[in-house]
Amino acid sequence: MQELRQDNGGYYFPVIVRNEGDPTVEEVTIEAELDIGSGEPETAQFTVNFLAGGEQVEGTFAFQHDPAEGDLTARVMSFQEP
Repeated sequence: MQELRQDNGGYYFPVIVRNEGDPTVEEVTIEAELDIGSGEPETAQFTVNFLAGGEQVEGTFAFQHDPAEGDLTARVMSFQEP
């Protein structure tokens, strides 16, 4: 997996999304929230179209601020079972 990188005025934070269950899921939306301590937290999200049981994929969150300088949390927002 790649590490955090800065490019074109933004920060790109790669993550691994893993389906630890058995059932296949679709349209998995993952959201991250970055709180740098001032103002509203910054949010980013992406969607994984298909994720079989036991499978993992890489995705990337894009932020305007450096995630290393704040508190970053991520969670699954929604998914569908086929």
